[in-house]
Amino acid sequence: MNIMYPTKLRFRMHSKNHISLFVVYASQQGNAQAIAQDLHEELEEHLKNKNVTTAVKCISDFGEDPSLFSQCDCIIFIASTTGDGDPPDTAKKLWRVLNKCSKALNVDHLTYTVLGLGDTNYTNFCNFGKNLDKILHKLGAKRFYPCGWADDGTDLEIVIEPWKETLWAAISQHVSELAMHKTLPDKDSNMTHFSASVAKASLTEFDIPPSHERQPREREDECDSDVISKLDELCVDDIDLCSECHPLLRLELASDRKLVLPKIPTLDAIIINISNEIYSAELPNKYQNGALLPSAQSDTIECDILKFRSLSSETPGKAVKKVAELILQPPAACENDLKYEPGDSVAVLTYNNEHDVNIVLEKLSVTKPDNKCSLERNPESKKPLPTHLPVCSSLREIFTSCVEIRCVPKKAVLLQFLKCCSDPHESRCLQELVSREGSEFYIKKVVEDRITFIDLLCAFPSCKLQVSTLLEVLPRLLPRAYSLTSTPLSSTHYLSFAYSLAIIPKSAVRMEERKGVCTGLFDSLNSAHVDGDKTRKLSLYLRSSQAFRLPGDPTRPIIMVGPGTGVAPFIGFLRHREQQLQMGMLDLTTMGETWLFFGCRFRDADELFKEEIQHFVNTKILTHFHQCFSREYSRSNFGRQMQPRYVQDLLECHSARLTSAIADEKAIIYVCGDASKMAKEVHSTFSSLLAKHFGDETQASEYLSQMQKDKRYMQDVWT
Repeated sequence: MNIMYPTKLRFRMHSKNHISLFVVYASQQGNAQAIAQDLHEELEEHLKNKNVTTAVKCISDFGEDPSLFSQCDCIIFIASTTGDGDPPDTAKKLWRVLNKCSKALNVDHLTYTVLGLGDTNYTNFCNFGKNLDKILHKLGAKRFYPCGWADDGTDLEIVIEPWKETLWAAISQHVSELAMHKTLPDKDSNMTHFSASVAKASLTEFDIPPSHERQPREREDECDSDVISKLDELCVDDIDLCSECHPLLRLELASDRKLVLPKIPTLDAIIINISNEIYSAELPNKYQNGALLPSAQSDTIECDILKFRSLSSETPGKAVKKVAELILQPPAACENDLKYEPGDSVAVLTYNNEHDVNIVLEKLSVTKPDNKCSLERNPESKKPLPTHLPVCSSLREIFTSCVEIRCVPKKAVLLQFLKCCSDPHESRCLQELVSREGSEFYIKKVVEDRITFIDLLCAFPSCKLQVSTLLEVLPRLLPRAYSLTSTPLSSTHYLSFAYSLAIIPKSAVRMEERKGVCTGLFDSLNSAHVDGDKTRKLSLYLRSSQAFRLPGDPTRPIIMVGPGTGVAPFIGFLRHREQQLQMGMLDLTTMGETWLFFGCRFRDADELFKEEIQHFVNTKILTHFHQCFSREYSRSNFGRQMQPRYVQDLLECHSARLTSAIADEKAIIYVCGDASKMAKEVHSTFSSLLAKHFGDETQASEYLSQMQKDKRYMQDVWT
């Protein structure tokens, strides 16, 4: 079907010499939106003497009304990637328009650049940003500035800071060129006369090659040139180094060395008013003020907790993680509306625990945490109030349910600590962490050691931060996602998922052992739960996996790789197929082979779903089951491994049959679990096996890449 947009799409709607510039974000969890808003604020400052109108917009606006492209001359896209290289939910409609209805769009006049946000722990790094760049270029838009690909697996700022610093001069030159171009005759409207900066932008990128090893020093050096002209230089002298202190308070550079520091942004959008009355709402606030929840495919559902089913057992002398399956009963009114597929997940609305919140409130010297607190927008600020913060509540409620206090702090948070610091030694340590010269120390001390906002408060006691500032700079507390183990065909209509209790040990940088934010909540509910007691509830919503689904053709072989709780969605797959067989929807004799590769630490201690998996094998729903035990493997006297230790070792043991199924029978591969190590090793192993099968590494790599594009190699992974 040919789609034609209104005529206004085909004509630019500007007066002579006037330039319209949009900052457009495609955000899944709020990072891209926050970066776009900060960038827009800085742009206004840099372009205040230019004849330029700027605006910040969500990419969904362009999906709803593609004619917006005709209303701007230049766009700076801030684009995140979600799932297995997919566009954020906000970008999906526009992505369909760009791919299916591109002939109806006229973007020949448009210039643009893209700052992509991704994570090199995942296979398709910055995939949406890179695809957006490709399709805009294909449609005739011109890239005016090099794209940047920022890695959240190490530190986004390593790319973002130098990318932004050279942007200002480039955008100033570019808008001047655009204004001059508008005065030229229409015959020159193809923009072929544009300066070399546009051509250069198509060849150069602020790019960090994906790597299995973090290389903070190399990544910093890649973007060092000509990016510090507008930064402040700061040096603090005569600071005594205390060697017996918190690791964050140990200097790594000479105290007299000059450091190049980013400017500290002014955060003044929120005004907090505390009344003398205790907050007591007759009707409790909607979770996070009713703000849109990421990847939501349903309304929020409040479920009864029916049972915690233990999947692991504590064994003396063995480090066994506590794993359980949580079984929930949705309200009867929702049963017919629970539309999901095996492979989908739920997102659980979570809360910071009381102990952590009390530490934060104490360190911030909040004296009335339970009093009524109202938030209002500062009329002198251009930023809106964050949508996830309730206008009327208490500070305790806000820090409990709205902001992330266990996050690894970005440099923007450290800069606010620096702004409020009164101790010279603490100040110098913070300067070192936020400086360009100290980038590798920020990676090592903060990112890799998983320092949290709470740890910062404890390490830098002289920093007297404003609560209103923190509510702007701290990220939103996001729901936690868990793969469903249940099937929608079950007559019980239960929802279930598995979780492993996360334990963060005490260390030199962490004052006490902590449990995961959400799994710690589950553990406390589990400790107090009695089967059949329906007084305890859990709020969640359904998330769609888009592609991580059983094949529509049941004769296709499937290969499932899921160590630990990565087996959860595959239990959902197998339960679903069992229900299909019982309902006459499948024929076992024509069903394709099913492979499951599972790994755990110890035999009989954490063999998750052991009896149920054996049942699937006995009933031939599961054709091949192979498992390994990473803490029980042995080696020969010559150091040779005697038995498989990890799931990738299992794959190699069955290489001939697997590669035949993949190459000849078009088997589909599913991988679920840890993204940083396991998923990469499994991907590398499949590539190696296919290289042996084809006798050519290049052909194997191309084949595996095509499998990913065709949704025959799918991942549901996390960091």
